[in-house]
Amino acid sequence: MLFCAYALHRDPQVFEEPGLFDPYRWLPERVTAAQRKGLFSLGAGRRKCIGDSFGLVEATITLATVTARWHLRPADKRPVRPVMRTTLAPSSLLMPLERRAAAGPAAAE
Repeated sequence: MLFCAYALHRDPQVFEEPGLFDPYRWLPERVTAAQRKGLFSLGAGRRKCIGDSFGLVEATITLATVTARWHLRPADKRPVRPVMRTTLAPSSLLMPLERRAAAGPAAAE
């Protein structure tokens, strides 16, 4: 049995406004039971990734660390188009880094 995670993750019966980028939809007070069952980011069942918890924590820490120190902005206004490979990937997404201004005593490195 195969399923298309891309299509499932954009199912309007599971996700309100499925085509909209809304990272806040994953806040604990907004997550629904259907969303919990409808997301297969790292597989499920016997074939589920054994590093799923580690991978999600690592990605969260990395994103928080990078965005605390850098502004990430797209290099141009061209839309990013999804490209189907083994996983869904952006066609191209160049993002120049701009160092954030230092703030507070911890910023004096």
